[in-house]
This record gives sequence, structure tokens and C-alpha cells, in this order.
Amino acid sequence: MVPRFQNTSARHRSVLLALAAGFAAGLAACAGTGSSQNAAPAERVDPTHVPALRTLGAAVEGRDDELARRMLTSLRRRPHGEAEDRILDSFERILTGREIVDRLAIDLADEHGRLVATIEATPGPAFFLRLPPADLESETVAVDGQGIETRDLRRSIVSLGDGIEVEPGTPVRIDLGDSRLRPLGSALGLRRTWRLTLRSGEVVRGEQAYPAADLPRADLTEVDLADALGEAGPVSPDAFTAAVERVLVGEGPERLELLKLALRIPEPARDEVLDRLGRLFSENGPGAPRAAVDTEAGVTLEPALRWVSGAREPGTGFLAWRNWLRHRSLAEQARRSGSAGGGLDLPDPIGSSTAR
Repeated sequence: MVPRFQNTSARHRSVLLALAAGFAAGLAACAGTGSSQNAAPAERVDPTHVPALRTLGAAVEGRDDELARRMLTSLRRRPHGEAEDRILDSFERILTGREIVDRLAIDLADEHGRLVATIEATPGPAFFLRLPPADLESETVAVDGQGIETRDLRRSIVSLGDGIEVEPGTPVRIDLGDSRLRPLGSALGLRRTWRLTLRSGEVVRGEQAYPAADLPRADLTEVDLADALGEAGPVSPDAFTAAVERVLVGEGPERLELLKLALRIPEPARDEVLDRLGRLFSENGPGAPRAAVDTEAGVTLEPALRWVSGAREPGTGFLAWRNWLRHRSLAEQARRSGSAGGGLDLPDPIGSSTAR
């Protein structure tokens, strides 16, 4: 059985190390070295199986699970010894754990001032999750009428109990504590983002335990606006982007008015706004203003962009924000095309409205 709360990435590395050791033993046996002569025959890997086992290891590590399953079936049909059998068993446990974890979904909700996590599974056999305490992070961002932003970041460890029994069609609810927003006070807007991250553990189905890694993460964002802003209604991505374009040509709203527009953008629309701004500030887009207006535009745009993006890193200059938006646009294009992010190291602020 997998040790309780064992880190699955460490387990995965140990499996690959065992595989490498098997390769070494098999190759040594093939070469007739002294070290292999001292090894028990059952510990040796048939050197003719080494290429296929290496390919299987690469498929598992690369998360090509369909290929890995086909290879497992094929390799088990071949004559093989105990060493190969243990390696194949280890890989199969990893794949089975992934299949079970992929059935999981987790959600966060504010229920009458309490933060509640709900765990559900798609149809299939019931199972039992054994997980260590989870990481719960909350960030509260408040912005005042001067465009000055304050942030409060808190992290805690929350217990999930001795285990979670998951049956398809029966949601499991876990109370994580108080979720009430602090009073708005003099702030124009206040946003709190919760993020729950489950740590690797194990999943038990029947009498078998499997590693549970890459568990789903859950986010919840809540916003409170000053009464006048809340009553004014939402601002669409089109309207906000048009306001930014007017700022870039010196005809747009003032700093505070643009911030108020940003505050009224619905949370689900924030990513769309950032996508539009990324196109606006692209190399050939209209958002490449003359250097003479860079400073003034930066002062006007900064509080609004900081609220919409949830980011802290770009700094205070217009050029820094223009580059951040361009890089975000490139990273999004790379992500959607299935590449590894185009080599861009773009911050993922907790306040982002989409968890990735």
C-alpha cells in the first residue's frame, strides 16, 4: 500500500529510479559484470525489454495515459520476470490513481457567511480520499477614491478530516470557516479571492490504494462595491476597452472615473477585458501611443488595470503595463494552442478570475 500522505511526485521519481535501477541490472547482466552476478535473478530486467520500458516511462511522465495503457497491456502479454512485473505494477498504480482523480470536481461557495467546499465525482465506483491538510489562501484587495490599493494576504492550513468518502451523485460538503468580507469603510471597492489547494495523498478503491496527485483546485471571488457604484450597473468589456482607447488619445475619462468603470466590470468578464486590452496593446495595435503621452496615460490607467488584472508585479509605469498586457496575450495564445506557455514567466495573481 502507498504510505499515507506520501508525496506523489516523489513516488513518481522513485518509480523512475526503480526503473533505472532495473535497466542497470538488466544491462549489467547482459554484459556479465560482477555487480549483476551478485544480484538475485528475480531483480534483473531482461535487456530486450529496456527500450519498451523506457518508452512506457516517458509516456507516463508525459501524461500520455492512453499510450501508456496500451503499452502496459502489450508488455504484460510478453514473458517477463518479477522485476519487470513490479515496474509495470508501479506504473499501473499511477495511471489508475490519475483516472480516479480525473473524476473529481471541487467547488467553493459562500453560504451565509461560511466558506464551504463541495467535492463531487462523476459516475463510477465509490472511493475514499486520504489527504493531508489542505492549503487555504485568501487575498483581500481594497481600493479607495485616490486609486490607492491595499492588500491583505492570509494563508492557513485546513483539515479535511480523517478521510473523505466519495460516492457519485452524493456531494461531500466541508465547512472551512468564516467567509464574511470586512466592512467596506471608505473604500470604493473590495475584492476577496479564496483559493483552496489540495495536497497529494492517496485514493482507496476497494482494498487497493493508489497515489492521488494533481488534485483539482478551487477558487472563489467575491466583490463588494460602494452603494453608488453597485447601483450604476455593470460595465461591459466593450465599454471599458473603448474608454481605454480614449485615454490613449487624450480624450478619455480621468483616473478616478476610469477606475470606477473598472470596478463595475463583472468578475466573469475580467479575462475578456484583459484579452481585449492585450490586442489593443499589441505591437501593431492602436494602443502604442507616442512617448509623449506614456506618462500621463500610465497615471490614468494604472489603478484601473491593477484592479482588472489582480496583478501587483507590473509596477507603476505605462510601459511596464503595456509589456505585461502584451506578454499575457502571448502566453494566452500559447496556452490555447497547447504549447508550454511560450517560455514566458507571467505571474498568476491570486486575484485572477480564472484558475489555471
